[in-house]
Amino acid sequence: MSLTVTQLSKRFENGNEIFQDISFEVQKGELAIVRGPSGVGKTTLLHCIIGLLNPTSGNVFVNQKEVTTELPKNRSVGIMMQQQPLYEHLTVKRNLEMASNKPTGDSISAILTQLDLQNLAEDSVATLSGGERKRVAFGRAIVNRPDVLLLDEPFVSLDDALVQTLVNCIEDVCANQQCAVVLATHRHDVDALVTQSIEL
Repeated sequence: MSLTVTQLSKRFENGNEIFQDISFEVQKGELAIVRGPSGVGKTTLLHCIIGLLNPTSGNVFVNQKEVTTELPKNRSVGIMMQQQPLYEHLTVKRNLEMASNKPTGDSISAILTQLDLQNLAEDSVATLSGGERKRVAFGRAIVNRPDVLLLDEPFVSLDDALVQTLVNCIEDVCANQQCAVVLATHRHDVDALVTQSIEL
């Protein structure tokens, strides 16, 4: 389980070049951090990796298979967006089921337990706190056990205790689910887990 990005570039139709010739590789169990000031293209890079945007040039490989032109659902890549859309009127459990390719009681229950959400399973997402919503969003990103996990500024608006809870979740995924993790953030909370830094 690995992610390889080779000479990835993105230029929008207005001629604005976001980044050029970005190359890196992240192996299973590793965490790469993408750093850079706001507006430099961290989110755009993640969106090109998962397929929400098409790069101008370059290639994306997951487990040595080129996925540059594959649909996002066929890439085995999960993403937690900075402003993660959730189904507000649905329960926590149903939000996870909606994100799952093959929802089963056992798989959803395992995610709920892993993220300490089991007591909130039947609560509406609209009633959750900010930290609880982040955990639901994280659960949606990992529910299909992706080979690659992308996290876009996951610590925004969280206090230190909630940040540590999410850091523990990320560490658990790196160690036990053995996926390659790419995290875009300004913060240094995960520095102890980082295997490489990508500067934009």
